[in-house]
Amino acid sequence: EMLRRRIAAALPRVAAHVTYGVTEAGPRVATLPPDRLLTAVDSVGFPLDGVEIAILDEEGDPMPAGQVGLLHIRTPSRMNGYLDDPTPLDPSGWLAVKDLASLDPEGMLVIHGRADRQFKHRGRRINPAQIERVIERLPKVVSVRVEPVPGSDSLRAIVHHQIEVGDDFHDRLVAHCRRNLPPRLVPDVVETIPETGGFFFKGRPLAVPGTVG
Repeated sequence: EMLRRRIAAALPRVAAHVTYGVTEAGPRVATLPPDRLLTAVDSVGFPLDGVEIAILDEEGDPMPAGQVGLLHIRTPSRMNGYLDDPTPLDPSGWLAVKDLASLDPEGMLVIHGRADRQFKHRGRRINPAQIERVIERLPKVVSVRVEPVPGSDSLRAIVHHQIEVGDDFHDRLVAHCRRNLPPRLVPDVVETIPETGGFFFKGRPLAVPGTVG
């Protein structure tokens, strides 16, 4: 959400399309109209003409609208197979994608992260993207990755942030997590790393310390 708002503020005259694609599917699958950029901030848009979307559970049964499951796609532009893999694809035309997804009440596609990034935490399977999306909503956060701490039952969040965040950024970040996440999903360890990339400020490119040009 924060990234979309920064793009809209920096490029007010640009019609920004959010598009989701899968190489094996041709590749475009769904597109969000520019006028929904800031009103459907979790969505990647409606399936394109000719594209069918199914959200299934681990047993292959359809999930209700709004529920997260495994994404399956059927499209006329699906590839015929992999060059070095003789295993035939599903003859029904469906392609199983390793993404977790849901359909919102309007029928737009929402991506919740990679299924193969899930792991067990305190006896329950979790999706780290759920935690990452919450942390990314905090102003000044550039990117975040949540992972298990090896050899323990703890979660670690590695947060890259803009340079000027204030001395209390770490405390604000932890408080933000506690307000917006269930207690079991609040990271036990939070590492903050200043990001020396380029950012937009009030519509103009801004070079921050540590960059060239």
